[in-house]
Amino acid sequence: METIWNILSRELAMKFLAGGVGRTHLTSIGYQCIELSKSDPAQRDLYIRLAFETLLSAWCHDPLNLQSTELQRNLMGQDGPDSPMGKMLNRIIENSRDKNFTDLEKRLHALMSRERFGPAAEVLAKSITENPGSLPLLKLSTELFDATGEKQFLKISLQLLENIEFHEMEPLRDFLSANLAFGMEDYPKAAIHYQTAYNTGSFPEALPRLGESLLRMGNRAEAIRIYRQDAKARPWRVNTLLRTADLINETDQQSCPPPGRVAILIYSFNKAAELDATLQSIFSTRYENTFLAVLDNGSTDGTSEVIDKWEAVSKDRPDLPLTRFDLHVNIGAPAARNWLLFHPLMAEADFAAFLDDDALPPGDWLLKLGAAIKAYPEAGVWGCKVVDAPNPRRLQSTDLHIKQDSGKSGPLLRTTDIQLQTMDFGQFDYLRPCASVTGCCHIIRMADIKKTGGFDIRFSPSQFDDLDRDLRLCQMGMMPVYQGHLKVKHLKRTGAAGATNQKAAAVQIGNQSRLDMKYSAHDARNICNADFEAAYEDILKKEALLLK
Repeated sequence: METIWNILSRELAMKFLAGGVGRTHLTSIGYQCIELSKSDPAQRDLYIRLAFETLLSAWCHDPLNLQSTELQRNLMGQDGPDSPMGKMLNRIIENSRDKNFTDLEKRLHALMSRERFGPAAEVLAKSITENPGSLPLLKLSTELFDATGEKQFLKISLQLLENIEFHEMEPLRDFLSANLAFGMEDYPKAAIHYQTAYNTGSFPEALPRLGESLLRMGNRAEAIRIYRQDAKARPWRVNTLLRTADLINETDQQSCPPPGRVAILIYSFNKAAELDATLQSIFSTRYENTFLAVLDNGSTDGTSEVIDKWEAVSKDRPDLPLTRFDLHVNIGAPAARNWLLFHPLMAEADFAAFLDDDALPPGDWLLKLGAAIKAYPEAGVWGCKVVDAPNPRRLQSTDLHIKQDSGKSGPLLRTTDIQLQTMDFGQFDYLRPCASVTGCCHIIRMADIKKTGGFDIRFSPSQFDDLDRDLRLCQMGMMPVYQGHLKVKHLKRTGAAGATNQKAAAVQIGNQSRLDMKYSAHDARNICNADFEAAYEDILKKEALLLK
């Protein structure tokens, strides 16, 4: 059966398989399609169509971005300016150029980096009184709402939507209104605005978001119909294909315990409050055939007292016995993981489920991981979707794939960051193999440890030790599997509001260099190939389901 996936060049197919969302990602694909239309005459029409579709979708991810809007206008040709779409683009460009807000952006960024959300909102509100109909200020306010989830930025955004004159920009108003309604979990209102925006032909990205709104309203059959419509119109949008296949198969509703005894493993260093919240989440549900081990990794705060508290609780919880370990020094993340993983206590376990000490799993988290194990038993690790705890619409980690970056000596092992280019509209809610899953919450089979090994202590004190182990799994053909129907909240924010310190940044840079030196160019190519083959085989099966 001929599909778009066996027509595209391998390099382009790899990018599409990594994801069909994200402004930067789709813009890169769009430009590549333009170049391919020049070098491959036989597929010229296909590449031109893909270029237009991906660049339009990229613009939909940030329709107030001046650069993307100018690109869309340039793509429309001579007749474009007089069309409804052309007039809307012109209005956006004119309004965006009306006044320079660079100084305001710098001031807001400085406040946001220190999580001073209140003063940032006051500064923005003052600017609105002086510029009540400004699209650039609407862009700033919606970005700040997306970044933080703070209601004060939502209020400012809604006020601007009322103030701005949207003549010839009505589709834009509907799309932005829909996004804000979705963010407020007002899905009926979001559905109305998404439908209106999509009907204009200007916002194809409104269609899958309409489908997701309907699904969250409880209208599953209509949601599947809408998702099928988007998959047919844009067969390259892998997120839609995967989401639709899982809805048809009811994969999103499947839960079962892992097939064996599970050890929940946590190590912690000086995060007493966060660890307390994590243990609260764990103990909020009942378990079968499970035990918990907590390692105090040389903490000097109140971590020991927190473990004391939950150790006492566990005595009245025969379903979740707790064993503690106390170290006098911090041995780093990979060594702490190995300490737990290779302890004699683990002889009782069939699976090891690692949780970060600042992760908040839902009550059914082990059941969702169990469903992933059942669906892909050949995998080497199973992980989940991770979002900001303070702002769950903000994605931190999803299914990670290998980018096609190159250094002086050959390919570099860099993972995709597509999830950071968009908010959570359900587009990563699917189950499939990938190159890596987050170490924040993942489960591994103990019987595999002799073959796969533990975590490399060269990546101490932290960062990249979980990725390194996943890359080794790829080399062995034991691909990681992403369970996007499990959403775990992470107390550490992402983005500017969760900016790390210089010391942590230095560690990250150093361990990235260690990762580059550990894997040869030959290794990197083999890992890239394994990632592609697993994703390619998986999408063909799910596409066939949609074509029935």
